[in-house]
Amino acid sequence: MKTILPYLFLISIPALISSDYIIMESHQHKKRSIEEHAKNPERELEIYGMKIESKVTSRFAHNVVISRVVNRANESKEAFFEMELPKTAFITNFSMTLDGVTYMGAVKEKQVAQQQYQQAVSRGQSAGLVKASGRKMEKFKVSVNIGPTKKVTFELTYEELLKRNLGKYAMQIRVKPKQFVKHFQIDVHIFEPHGIAFLNVDAKFLTNNLTSIVKKTLTETRGHVFFKPTLEQQRKCPDCHETILDGDFIIEYDVNRDLSAGSVQIINGYFVHHFAPANLPIMPKNVIFVIDHSGSMSGTKMSQTNEALLKILDDMGTEDHFAIIPFDSSSEIWKNAIHQATPSTRTEAKMFVQNIRARGGTNINDPMLKAVSLLNKAHQDKLLPERSVSMIILLTDGDPNEGVSNPTTIQQNVKSAINGRYNVYCLGFGFDVKYSFLEKMALENNGVARRIYEDSDAPLQLQRLEGQVVTCLKQFEASNKKIRTPKAHHSRPRYKSRVHAFTSVDSDPHFIASINDHSDAICFNVDGKPGAILNLVTDPYKGFVVNGQLIGVKEVKDNKKMKTYFGKLGIANNKMDVKVEISTEIIAINHGDDEITFPWSETVSLTKESFSISIVKERNLTLTMGDDAKFVIVLHHVRKNHTVHRDFLGFYTLDSHNLSNVTHGLLGQFYNEVNAVIRNISPRLHQDKLRATMIVKGHKLRVTRVSEKDYRLDSNRGINIPCWFVHSSGKGFIDGIATDYVVSSLFNSLHS
Repeated sequence: MKTILPYLFLISIPALISSDYIIMESHQHKKRSIEEHAKNPERELEIYGMKIESKVTSRFAHNVVISRVVNRANESKEAFFEMELPKTAFITNFSMTLDGVTYMGAVKEKQVAQQQYQQAVSRGQSAGLVKASGRKMEKFKVSVNIGPTKKVTFELTYEELLKRNLGKYAMQIRVKPKQFVKHFQIDVHIFEPHGIAFLNVDAKFLTNNLTSIVKKTLTETRGHVFFKPTLEQQRKCPDCHETILDGDFIIEYDVNRDLSAGSVQIINGYFVHHFAPANLPIMPKNVIFVIDHSGSMSGTKMSQTNEALLKILDDMGTEDHFAIIPFDSSSEIWKNAIHQATPSTRTEAKMFVQNIRARGGTNINDPMLKAVSLLNKAHQDKLLPERSVSMIILLTDGDPNEGVSNPTTIQQNVKSAINGRYNVYCLGFGFDVKYSFLEKMALENNGVARRIYEDSDAPLQLQRLEGQVVTCLKQFEASNKKIRTPKAHHSRPRYKSRVHAFTSVDSDPHFIASINDHSDAICFNVDGKPGAILNLVTDPYKGFVVNGQLIGVKEVKDNKKMKTYFGKLGIANNKMDVKVEISTEIIAINHGDDEITFPWSETVSLTKESFSISIVKERNLTLTMGDDAKFVIVLHHVRKNHTVHRDFLGFYTLDSHNLSNVTHGLLGQFYNEVNAVIRNISPRLHQDKLRATMIVKGHKLRVTRVSEKDYRLDSNRGINIPCWFVHSSGKGFIDGIATDYVVSSLFNSLHS
């Protein structure tokens, strides 16, 4: 199979999702009508599986569409996957899997995509392209040759922000497979932290006696819609060869609302405020655009940035204020002031933006501090509306290489200058952007970061982000007027930990587990011997096992303790007949009779019906085991020919909610809720650390406040995770002692 060259138009998502799935045969090259199906029910190209899965959290949906096709003919056939999308659809991934190998779509600028598409077609390669299809729709189409009895899987991933209209949120899925599908299902999970008021499902193509096959469940905060018709249920009549799957499947719901200031969700000391009161006036915004126009921004990136700013300036209201600070090695404020967004000022600003040219080095520190000072002075001089929101949006493509060039120092300088008063949003352009640096700077200042690829539609992405930022900040600012955070008692300091739950083991080896509904974390080390295999996760009900084998350093000096790391991981699901062995050199997969090996030196994905694996070259891999669990394994490289240390692996749990409640292991025992009480917090003598007493599982333990590392985003430096450290290999916190978790082989369970 040859390389796919589809063009995926990456833009924002509306509530409407229009999907048209069509499989055609190469000698016809046209849609087959219902009448043709009736005449020839035995299809040579058969869609034997189609799954549409959506997970909606706080009105934001992550959607995956999987279509599986088999060629039942005795000769090769060409299958076409065709899908209509709104012009604002934000596609995050498209792939085709043939003979166990996944081929990823490439995102290209329109003219380049068109040229490469035509070249690919002329060479007989598989190619896809998005083209306009009416005023509001675009059509994505891709084809592939399938050998006799072979199968192909198409997978499309997209995201959308649901918008409230006429008192409800709606997600519309157009279902048109044009044939019977043996395994067809729609599976939608909705989670709204402050409650779901109602949940309705409307499928116009279903007759009254078939509406019962749509399963709908609703609890206070969660909704679930499941639709899985059998082949017989898909028939329009008992003897028909026509399918009922031809129409719109609509899910509607709303969140609980009242006349108060809304609801606040609190996690780990952070909070999100959701509300939609009537007649809320538009909140004026004050935006400082800090624009990188260094030499590396030349070409497409610079023109995309300029075009994006022109669009945003067009959309600003007369109550808004803005300033522009272009920078390279040096920086200066356009007209040395913040300006009200009057029509004349916006016209002048657009003329200025159109003439920005790329040159020089990259000094990020100075213009960011200049932006903070500009906002400070404007607020001090009362030049800005009292009820308004202020933000800084940084657009850059590369590393700082002029002035203050240390990323950590820049982050500290910006955070100290802002001191919680403004929000920072960072957009990183290009494939070589220092994204972890930008992301941390944004998160430390109550903002977000986004990566904008050079070939994608940057202007519309930036416009969408700016709109979301303003909406969120309006809510945040309004909530600050009504909510006061109670002061913490002086003897019980609050510690910031991660918002999202996790368990992990990394380095030599350091274990981290969330406690108290993920509001804090406990960490501990395990001292083991090289060659020992430790059980990390065992679920006897699911037949699921994760084990890690320890390796030692090359040399131990001065009788110091031997440091150990995980050099090999074994992950198995006996019920799925899957075994994955991961070392620092290769990834070996056994699935039934299939044996597949990948090196770490390639970026590749593999998708099967029961599991999927995605490898990022020399960095990490993500393993998803059906609906049961999802993990990330990080590869750590040490300096070549290092005299002491070796390459090693880190293991992180992203999702385990479908594992059973009897799951155990050094990490698995913490997949279920763990509660602990921290008391008697006091400084340690002669050290800038805290110590305390922890009461957990009936034990009273002495613990110390430390920071461990999360290396998922940055395998070199990692992100600090504050946690309470339990001494003596976690004794008293883990069940039993560490040696109880030693197993005899890489795929043995804890109880075998």
